[in-house]
Amino acid sequence: MVLPTELDSLKIEDSSDLVTFLTCTPYMINTHRLLVTGVQVGFETKKRTQQIQLTKDYHLYRMFIFASIMPMLCFLFAYWIWRKYVNYQCMKRDYNFVFYALVDQKPLVNISFILMEKKGREIVKKDGMPISSISDQFGRVSFKAIPGGKYVAYPKDETEFPKVYGFVARLNDQLFTIKSKRGKIQRIGKKNDRKYLINKR
Repeated sequence: MVLPTELDSLKIEDSSDLVTFLTCTPYMINTHRLLVTGVQVGFETKKRTQQIQLTKDYHLYRMFIFASIMPMLCFLFAYWIWRKYVNYQCMKRDYNFVFYALVDQKPLVNISFILMEKKGREIVKKDGMPISSISDQFGRVSFKAIPGGKYVAYPKDETEFPKVYGFVARLNDQLFTIKSKRGKIQRIGKKNDRKYLINKR
């Protein structure tokens, strides 16, 4: 700590590599100057090179991760937008919700199914009546001309057969794409001629 007029401590020393931090003290009074002097110490060139390389590698790794994730995030976002568009537009069209109910690879006959919204809270109705279907001799369950959306076909008795989910994959499709969480699905044919055979597990 020195007076403002004492400058000897700030003189340059040819033989030393010094740096001095200067601040006023005491606080709000500033009658003296506080000097903090540091001396540069030796640093091994090898260690410095290693540290620089580690820093470069770290930043390159971060850039690689960022460059890898960004395209994936962009793709997922674009896919989400596309699905929202399809889900909205498909409501203006009608599709057929068709599948085959099987048990041990044999048709399940005369089983009643009722169509509900995906969340299972509201029964789908047409002309004020619930939409239902009964499996025929081939186990075929068919709901004709259903507005696009996401639906669930509930069996009258869930112990007889699992729930069947349907959604529109593409606007130009004529059939709902069928899924089942507790049924094994076999797909026969392509696109609008496809048959969904669901075998109870």
